Amino acid sequence: MDADRRPWPIAALAAIGAGVIATLPMSAVMLAADAVGRMGTQPPRRIVDEAAEHTPGPGPSDEARDAAATVLHLGFGGLVAVAVLPFLALARRVAVARDTRGVLAGAAFGLAVYVLNYAGLAPALGVLPPPTRDRPGRQVTMAVAHLVYGLIVGALVNPLARMGERNG
Repeated sequence: MDADRRPWPIAALAAIGAGVIATLPMSAVMLAADAVGRMGTQPPRRIVDEAAEHTPGPGPSDEARDAAATVLHLGFGGLVAVAVLPFLALARRVAVARDTRGVLAGAAFGLAVYVLNYAGLAPALGVLPPPTRDRPGRQVTMAVAHLVYGLIVGALVNPLARMGERNG
């Protein structure tokens, strides 16, 4: 049985676990792009820096900001992954092999997360400019990183849900 057909707590926990795991290789893509000069300040760090600017008192250290950015990215990656469940439900209606449904749903999900965040949320919050005005290379990197994230979430959520149901 697919994760989206399992009890909500099991499906949600499986998606959260898949999201946290998938955020690690996604971050590796972002860090590799940063190493060759394509990123600038990482988006999670930019969010933390923006929040710190609006906090009274002395700002947190760079180490504290880096730690907060890491926790933010992993937490956000886990929570957002719950939204893969409707993508999995839609994938069941597509005439493709059962084994590829999660990966296809994950790819669509990852790209949707990229578009919503980088063409919508980040510019609206003033964290990053819209993709058309961002630094060259960052948007391609972010699209690839979110595709990696989505593919891994899509591949892991059903096996994790099966494990959760067996252990629950």
